[in-house]
Order: sequence, then C-alpha cells, then structure tokens
Amino acid sequence: MSKWHAQAPSGATHVVINTEWGNLNVASLPRLAADAVVDQRSPNPGQQTFEKLIAGMYLGRIATLTLLHMDREATLFTDDQRQRLQSEPGALSTPLLSRVENDTSEGLSTTRQELASALNSPLTDTALAAVKEVCHLVTRRAARLSAAAIVGVLEHCGAGGEALQSPTVAVDGGLFEHHAAFAAMLAEAVAEMGVKATLRLTPDGSGVGAALLAAAAESRST
Repeated sequence: MSKWHAQAPSGATHVVINTEWGNLNVASLPRLAADAVVDQRSPNPGQQTFEKLIAGMYLGRIATLTLLHMDREATLFTDDQRQRLQSEPGALSTPLLSRVENDTSEGLSTTRQELASALNSPLTDTALAAVKEVCHLVTRRAARLSAAAIVGVLEHCGAGGEALQSPTVAVDGGLFEHHAAFAAMLAEAVAEMGVKATLRLTPDGSGVGAALLAAAAESRST
C-alpha cells in the first residue's frame, strides 16, 4: 500500500484514513464455490473481494448457490423450486435469509410459510433444515469476518491500551440494522477476539465519523 505524502496542515499529527477493506483480497479468506460464482457474475469481477463475502447484497445469493450445490449432491428441491432458486436474483433474498435465520417460531412455521410462498410450494423437512443451516452459516461467516476486520483496526489503533479503552464502533448498513442474528454474532465475535468495544448503528457511519474526528482535531488546535 502506498503512503500519503501530501503536505499536512501546520501542527497536524493525525489523519483520517478510509481503509476500504471491502477490496481486501488475500488467500487466507475462507471462500466457497458460491463465492467464485458471485464474483464472476458481478459487475466488477476480481474486485471488492472481501465485500462480496460480508455485504448484505450478496448473502442471499451465496446461500442460494450453496443450497443448489447441495441439491446436486442429494436432491433437496423439486424442479420448480430449483428453477426459482436458479433465477437471478433468486427467490432466497438477503431479507428472506435474515428472516429465516431469526425465526424462533415453533416448528419454524414462519420459515415454512415464507419459503413456500417464495418457492411456490412447501419444502420437505430435510430441505427446510438445510435452508435454515445454510442461512445460519452464511450469516455467521459474514459476522466473524466483519469482526476480524473491526478488531484488526482497533488493535492497530491500540485497543485495550491506555490510548483506546472500551471504544465505540459506528456500524452502518441494513444488515446490522435489520438482521438481529448478524448483529449479535458480530458483537459476540468481537468480544471473543479479546476486544471490549460497543457496536452502535450509525447511518453514514464513515462520513459522520470522519466529520466528528475532523471537528475534534480542529477544536484541539484552536
């Protein structure tokens, strides 16, 4: 990564940096066959690799492609259900994935009804269990990868030391706002990685955060 060499304002000792971690692409990222398909069919193949593993706009499709792969190994769906899943963007959207993952109704009755409506026919118990598990695992992977990125930045900034005690992290996006299980898994993973931080929903978190930091820096200099 190149370094910033622009002239800093007189007396400035810090700069706000947008890490753009969505474009992280390293071999150690845990990827599925579905991830390669999502990337190939995206408008920007080979770019924003990390984003495509964690962003809400992709999770429903990742889950769908994973279920179709499982269906090829052991039949889970009818021909009509399979066709609906194969369509773009597909019957299993990220909002539906979220509702499936967060469903606590007895016998998953809500999930049964929603999936029957989306796929135009009821699922077998085996298919229902597969959908529930895949939705959970796709959500969990996204949450834990997001947590790793947050913890990495916080540790770089000195989290846990005198300079940064119990930081508050502004989190933006509909996934954190509307997907309760994702939000809970994210907070749990951050704590599990040894960082005590408060995650707080903040619309336009990066823009607002940069503005607040700039205002704080200005107030200290005057």
